[in-house]
Amino acid sequence: MTDRPAFFLRHVPRATEGKNKAPFVGNLTWKALQSTGAYLDDQERELIMSLVGTIIYYPEESARDPEPIAPTLTSISQLLYGQGAAAGTDVVQHVLKCNDYSNCDVVT
Repeated sequence: MTDRPAFFLRHVPRATEGKNKAPFVGNLTWKALQSTGAYLDDQERELIMSLVGTIIYYPEESARDPEPIAPTLTSISQLLYGQGAAAGTDVVQHVLKCNDYSNCDVVT
């Protein structure tokens, strides 16, 4: 029988060493959605990013941690009906917006 904790401690640090960095710099969700080609336009990409969130990875020399951005549309009712402050007020959908559609490295 294998001593599992000892085995884990001996092998996992070497297996994961140096693998905690993203292989790119930028917006993870945006880059993945751009790889779909022309099937999605930029507004559809923003909508999907609003549903799943994203992580912005920075260059190593900037010494910044990745920035997770939470989804803003977290229920089907928010997607279908938006969010209103009170009955009778305007309904708003909080969709994540990109600073530019080529990189989308700043999201608001």
